[in-house]
Amino acid sequence: MQPFDEGYMARREKQIQDLYMQRSMTWACLAVGLGLALVSVPLLIRGGILGPILLAVALLFGMGAVFIFAGIRGQIAADRAIQEEYERLGMLYGQSLEKPKRGVQEDVVRLSDDGELIVEDSTEDQTRASTSND
Repeated sequence: MQPFDEGYMARREKQIQDLYMQRSMTWACLAVGLGLALVSVPLLIRGGILGPILLAVALLFGMGAVFIFAGIRGQIAADRAIQEEYERLGMLYGQSLEKPKRGVQEDVVRLSDDGELIVEDSTEDQTRASTSND
């Protein structure tokens, strides 16, 4: 299980951009809805048909803002649940999502004299070094 596949960063950037766009759309819908509601109140007091229509449009913008906000919260919760699932699977299969620390390499890769890669197990190197010191 790889923590990052090839397109992960591109997808993650797109998700973050979408969340910020949805957040700005929420504020825009709330501002327009509030503005329309403030304009519709004097028209309602005077009477006529324009006041109730503007109030209905203002309520639609307000409801749109609520639904957009709910979508944002749902996406954040889904991302958190997916991350927790990756962590659980990592623990289940004994894999860590973090990069290994320096000096904790199990396999050592070096070049031979003719330029070929040679993979050696570092635990074997440690046992060879400890037996040669004795």
